[in-house]
Amino acid sequence: MKKIIVLFAVTLIFIASGVFADFVPPQLRISAPDKIQYEFIGDPLKFDVTVSGTTAQLVFLVYTKDKADQIPDMQNGMLAWHLINKVDTCIYLSDVKNLPIGKTTIEWNGKDNAGGKLETSLVPPGDYTYYLWGFDAQTQKIKATFPMYYPGWDNMGTLIEKDEQGGALPNPIFHMRIDETKGIAKWVIGNEPSDSSFTETSTCINDLPEGFTHGNYSCFDPKDHDFFYMSYKDTVNEIKGFWKFAWTPDGNAVREPLWGEGVTYSCDAANTRSQVGMCTDGTYLFGHQYIYSPIRVQKFLVLDFDGEVVDELDVQGENERRGLYSERGEWAGIIPHWVTFRNNVIVAHAHACYTGAMDYYRYAVSEDIEDLYLWGNGNGDYVGDTQYQPDAAVPWDCYGVSMYGLGTDANNFTAQTIKNQGAISFCLFGPDGTGIGNFGYAGEIDGRKTEVDYCDYGSSYDGMYTDNLTPLVEGESNGGMRFTAGDSFKGIISSTPVGVEENAPAVFSVAQNLPNPFNPTTTIGFTLPDAGIVSIDVYNVAGQKVDTVVNEYMNTGSHSVVWDGSEFSTGVYFYTVKFNNFTKSMKMTLMK
Repeated sequence: MKKIIVLFAVTLIFIASGVFADFVPPQLRISAPDKIQYEFIGDPLKFDVTVSGTTAQLVFLVYTKDKADQIPDMQNGMLAWHLINKVDTCIYLSDVKNLPIGKTTIEWNGKDNAGGKLETSLVPPGDYTYYLWGFDAQTQKIKATFPMYYPGWDNMGTLIEKDEQGGALPNPIFHMRIDETKGIAKWVIGNEPSDSSFTETSTCINDLPEGFTHGNYSCFDPKDHDFFYMSYKDTVNEIKGFWKFAWTPDGNAVREPLWGEGVTYSCDAANTRSQVGMCTDGTYLFGHQYIYSPIRVQKFLVLDFDGEVVDELDVQGENERRGLYSERGEWAGIIPHWVTFRNNVIVAHAHACYTGAMDYYRYAVSEDIEDLYLWGNGNGDYVGDTQYQPDAAVPWDCYGVSMYGLGTDANNFTAQTIKNQGAISFCLFGPDGTGIGNFGYAGEIDGRKTEVDYCDYGSSYDGMYTDNLTPLVEGESNGGMRFTAGDSFKGIISSTPVGVEENAPAVFSVAQNLPNPFNPTTTIGFTLPDAGIVSIDVYNVAGQKVDTVVNEYMNTGSHSVVWDGSEFSTGVYFYTVKFNNFTKSMKMTLMK
């Protein structure tokens, strides 16, 4: 009888802990000191970086800190194709490093290397922000959704990370337009990727007048997920506007007829690229559009959730003022075609290899259109563009390269897909638009790459989500989204001595392991108020000790260790950290 009770209890623990979850991807976690003291006198800076969950292809960057107002509107980089405007900017960019799971020492000589190309002089003492960005370049993409509808330049997807109260969703939601006349589909990340029944659609075709098409981006009402918004194009009257729909699961969405009435502007009826879509930051709706022929129109309309226009942003005029067209062709400039939104920053892209970022709220305060622009990159930092050489026959041209969808993480690193460049999957921009490099997912092949989205809010599903239009396995379905682990870290390098209160934690504490669930490694973090012997043991659900992670003398401060569960079976485990008279146990889940 006791055995039956124990088995029943174990089963309950397995169910409660999500062991039977359909899709729980491996998590990459990058950790390092929050603050590093450095004297800036020419000696090398060395610090430890811990990688857990997966290996990481990683870069280390150093940025100015709180100097944005002192950095003028200027252009730099290769051929002066990198624009920065009152934004903290990169002063050091490392080479790409391939880090194993565990602890690795990173070293910096304290020099400004002029965007990653030529080392120049020592950086003066002060405060700087440093970043670590990485992704799993060794594990092939993991299927995350059932094949819904193929992403394309006109069918782009979006991830929802917050619930209707602004809190974190337990499972993010991916949604995308079905096609230009039907509606949208959504998928809750975590469902079984091979089961089509988890795909939910809400079509708009029955409510679409003749001559109308939908824009390629849609967005849900952040405060009520029963409603979503789409832009439309009326090819008969050559106008573009916005609609609000009530979501009807696997049925026809119901349009609210008065919402957005009268909020229209002209469009090129013959050109499909004159339709774009809508996005939201939770405060406003942003309707974005560009038309490149016969009359160029590039603008954002800012709407409230009642469908009224709050503002209209003419990005065309600002592109012209900066001379972008004359130097780089008619499609150049920060054009609202493909967009991503994070931390109040809109990152937008055009066809002509120009990617840039805007901050509407900074502009709204100053009412100076110049403050709208944060950065722009014509890919003169050697990424995305094959024609960056000064003597190129057609400089600043990406024909045959084709950059498409964008995704931005919590630290404002932006990945953008690239097709027709062999094993290259995406190029990467830093928080100020610095071109970091071109990267490829494991096993990538030449062909079409269109979609990339970042999930990054501390969930078990954080990482990069991309299309699979170039199958990795012969005969494999190329529909649906695929997952690749990724993470970034932000800290401070300072010449100011670390205070005593920062250097000596007052209490003993143990953090929840990350990632959790995990496969096969996870990181356990803890802090010690004094130096002493620390032991960390792992137990199974029957209370049997199965492993000792560490048993050694450690100094005061914060520490982290990695547990490798590759030799253990899927299930729930407990880790116990013992230090002097302190003991703390935490639950963790190994999933294979």
